[in-house]
Amino acid sequence: MVKQKGSGWHNESRRHSLARRGIKTAQKIPVMYIKKSEDPNYIRVFSFSDLPKDVQEKVIEKQRQTEMENYGNVEMVTEDMTEYLEDMGVFDKENLFWDASQSQGDYVSFDTKDVDWEMFMKFHKFNKEDIAFIKKLDSKDKLSMGYKDGEIWFDEDDLTDKETGKLRNIAISLENKFRDVKRTLLKNAYSYYDSIQEEDYLKETIEANDYKFLADGRMV
Repeated sequence: MVKQKGSGWHNESRRHSLARRGIKTAQKIPVMYIKKSEDPNYIRVFSFSDLPKDVQEKVIEKQRQTEMENYGNVEMVTEDMTEYLEDMGVFDKENLFWDASQSQGDYVSFDTKDVDWEMFMKFHKFNKEDIAFIKKLDSKDKLSMGYKDGEIWFDEDDLTDKETGKLRNIAISLENKFRDVKRTLLKNAYSYYDSIQEEDYLKETIEANDYKFLADGRMV
């Protein structure tokens, strides 16, 4: 059998023989042996923890922007406000609205016709005499009172002049306390929006959702 020109020494392949002589050669790899990373149509994706530090920082900043654009979990904030109010005896809240975008127009607003006034006053440490007075009116079915448009309203029809005068004074204190409650609710909302911008929270959100990314940090 005659060897082809350029055949290798003894059993050396022709390609290796040419390569040994400084002539560049290429070898075709059967398709069945091509790894995914060598497939031009294969795109590698990464978990957050697998990304380089600088790319992780880009991803975190993007997640921060997304959280703020979506205004965080609005329903969760509203639920927290509702639970806080119920803990002090404020139920059946109507028109519970709020805005905590950290601007001059920020506010919390709600109305209610269903308040356990004894529970509310004890929660906020009103004096015992006023609590006893409210309890007495309630026990005689003479207490019809609610909160609307930032003011306490009550029905005077069944009250004596003395009872009306005392209840008006208590109502002023209740209105002031409701203003304090709204400030507290707004402060809690601010705290929530501060927390969702913190790096630890953003990392936990990304990892909990098992987001996947390209090498440059784009989400897939």
